[in-house]
Amino acid sequence: MKSLKIENIAESLAIKINKNYPESSSVAVLKFGLIGLINLLFSVIIVLLIGGLSDHFSAAVLAVLGFPLLRYYSGGVHFSSANLCSLVTSFFMLISMYYNVEYWYNGLILNVISIILLLLYAPAGIKKSNIKKEHYPRLKFISALIVLSNLFFQSEVLTTAFFIQSITTTPVVQGLVRKINL
Repeated sequence: MKSLKIENIAESLAIKINKNYPESSSVAVLKFGLIGLINLLFSVIIVLLIGGLSDHFSAAVLAVLGFPLLRYYSGGVHFSSANLCSLVTSFFMLISMYYNVEYWYNGLILNVISIILLLLYAPAGIKKSNIKKEHYPRLKFISALIVLSNLFFQSEVLTTAFFIQSITTTPVVQGLVRKINL
């Protein structure tokens, strides 16, 4: 019996899709896309379930919307295992739900730091993607705008989620993860 690794599930689904829909992309392309989708789905389910059970469902919804949205445009650290990525992503979103930062002053400062980090380092960890380098300034700008939107929302959950995600774009975190081979 195969283990429940996200990579194995994605490969099995990709083979079935490719077999039943010959006009679909290659198994490798399908598998890559499915890994990301399954990873996000697992993280969202874990966070919403824990948020619902602990009476923090609205905070969980904010975390599962804000964190992946910023990550989509800013990039960030990548782990060697999709399972580890799913667990770490869930952990980061859970921290965002439960670690409350008073928005005025501390939250505002964290948002400013997040914007600075994103303007310096985003997009990060997307070298293997098909995104052309000429689009990187747009991704950087969109990332900063997403965090800037929190000046309107003033959400403590989004402040923490955006700060954690912006830290994952820094060379220090990228290098640390590479060094310990996660």
